[in-house]
Amino acid sequence: MKLNNIEKISNAVEDILRYHRDVIVSVREIHLSLKGEYSYNGLAESQLVEIILDDPRFEYIEMPDYFEKFKDTGKDLFEEQREFIEEMGFYSGPRVKLSGSDIEHDKIFEILERKVDTMMDILIALWDKRPDDDPNTEDKLLAILAKGQKMQREIKSFSKDNQALDIIQLIRKASDI
Repeated sequence: MKLNNIEKISNAVEDILRYHRDVIVSVREIHLSLKGEYSYNGLAESQLVEIILDDPRFEYIEMPDYFEKFKDTGKDLFEEQREFIEEMGFYSGPRVKLSGSDIEHDKIFEILERKVDTMMDILIALWDKRPDDDPNTEDKLLAILAKGQKMQREIKSFSKDNQALDIIQLIRKASDI
């Protein structure tokens, strides 16, 4: 890739991060934005990661891609569900933030609350689309919905006095769902 193109892509990533409502943004969301809004259709996600890693303006944060474990089974259903979930604004996988940007306590809770609310909207929509004759799937979805509701209550109960350790524990719980 030409150096000129790399610089243009890096500048576009910086713009996306600077004006995004979240401080930390999914690489996948940035990639889709670059392809759509900036017309970088030939840019692979792996190339974007390389550009981000090589640019000191960005901090790359490794996070698991929770969709990866579904790729081996039911690819058609997986892609349909992933597309549906991403349309609702929920992206999995690594994140990026501007280097040196501070993440304020209030912003963390705003993001967590919004993401958990979005997760619950997704789960309710999946509940509405569940198979009629599959009690096993229904039981699993009910268990996940219950965990999600509990997490939603916990986030809303946090006060500004909570310590960073409480936030980390909550995020760990979220990753167990």
